Order: sequence, then C-alpha cells, then structure tokens
Amino acid sequence: MTTKRVDIVHKRDRWIAEGRKHREIATGDSKATLVEKMAKRARADSKAGKATSLRIHKKNGHLQEERTYPRSADSRARG
Repeated sequence: MTTKRVDIVHKRDRWIAEGRKHREIATGDSKATLVEKMAKRARADSKAGKATSLRIHKKNGHLQEERTYPRSADSRARG
C-alpha cells in the first residue's frame, strides 16, 4: 500500500496543507482547524483503503508531529 504524504505548513500568514511537489490541497486560518480537517479526510480515505501520512510542522518549519492513517500503515507501529 502506498502512502499519500500531506504536510501542514505555515506560509504567508496562513496554514496550508501541501501534497506532492508542494501542491496546495487546503488552507486554513488556524493550524488546529486545518489539522482536524485533514485528519478527518485522512480517516475517510483510510476506510476506502488509502493510507495517508499527515506531517504537522511548527510555524518555524520544523516537524512537530507525524500521524499515519490507518495506524496499521505506520512502519514504526510494527515493532
């Protein structure tokens, strides 16, 4: 199963969800709102058999957290 990667980053005073090649998927005024919106979309995709890696960045650009939907697609969860 291939995993779709989505990065949530801060650019030009707004939060942006980016896909491959920095293609804009969605935008939001607040980070929390955009994270919830993209997590909801990733959960729906996981029910359809599509894996998504949601990478959440801090305002300074550093990686804050990575969430994988469904959890079973996370290579680190297989221990």
